[in-house]
Formats: sequence, structure tokens, C-alpha cells
Amino acid sequence: MRLSLSDKLGTILQEGWIIIQQHRDDILSAWLDQCDELQDKQHAAARPLKLAIDAFSSQWLHPVNDANEWLAALRREWEIEVGELSPNQTTVTLTMMENAIHETIQSSGITEFRSHQAIQYVFSKLHELINSSGYMEPDWDRFLEQLASFKQFPVSWIARLAKSADGSLYVEKMTKKKSNLLSYPLLLNMKKVALACFRL
Repeated sequence: MRLSLSDKLGTILQEGWIIIQQHRDDILSAWLDQCDELQDKQHAAARPLKLAIDAFSSQWLHPVNDANEWLAALRREWEIEVGELSPNQTTVTLTMMENAIHETIQSSGITEFRSHQAIQYVFSKLHELINSSGYMEPDWDRFLEQLASFKQFPVSWIARLAKSADGSLYVEKMTKKKSNLLSYPLLLNMKKVALACFRL
């Protein structure tokens, strides 16, 4: 029997959800450690992360067997617990949580590409569900600034690219950590951009 794309995606979603369920104690521990670290540094992301952890934790107290059912319940809980967050805070928080899951399962010996893709798909669906619940479109400039400011991410700068009429790419906006100076040449031209990056 040949599976439809929808069936295949459903299978991947279920696989990701099962992996999260199987490792939930380690994942919760990683999230709480991350939250404690952010609180110690008095980082603004600590409170949104704590709210999100509470939303996830409450859903783990009432286990269900279906990933879609779990996501729908989590969405309802998210609106109650975390609904006050801006779209940017939501995106940054979910990204931190997803990254912690990838690190946790990898340290448990799960290195298969398919497993990590399944986790990514669960969070993609979660983003989709949360954003369809009346949230505004995220402010991508603000999101990229917040992402670049996190000390947990080894990012010196982020460039948002755009495509010109002739199909070439150019840097539309550049965001960098305030404490870091760019240490490689950045050549900008109004029509074309060449980035020369050298290893430090």
C-alpha cells in the first residue's frame, strides 16, 4: 500500500512526539537547567521559557496516544499559560526548547537524521498551531536581534538575504552582537553583495 504525503508526515510527527515522550524527564531537566541559567543572568528570556516549560509540563501530566491530539491540547494550554508572549518571544522560546531537545536526545545516543527531523517537524507544527491562534506575524528584525544577543548561540552576526529581480541574492539587513565587531571584510554594493568570510 502506498502512503500519501499526509500519511507520511503524520508518521514523522508521531515519531517525533514519541521520542519527546520517551525522553521527557531528561528534556524537562535540560529546560529547567537552561531556565535557571537564564534566571541567574537575569536574562529577559527566562520568564517566557519558564511559562513555556509550565505549559509543556502540564500536558505531560495527562498523556495521550496521538501526536495531533497532544499538539491541540498543548496549543490550548499555551494560550492559557503563555498567550501573553509576543510572537518574537514565542519563536525564540520554542527555538531554545527545540535546540535543548536535540542536544538531550543526541547525548542519549540518538543521532539518526530522521529522529532529529521528526523533532523539528513537531516544533514546526507547534509553531504553525500557535501562530494560527490569532498571533500577529512575528517581527523578524526583532527576532534576529534577540537571536544574535543570546550568549548560548555562537553567533557573531546574522544576515537577512533578499533576492533581486535578476535572481541574485543581496544582504537586506545585517544584525550583529553588540559586543562583537565584525572581524572579516564585508563588501557591500547597492546591487550585489559579496561576503568574504575568513576563519579566525
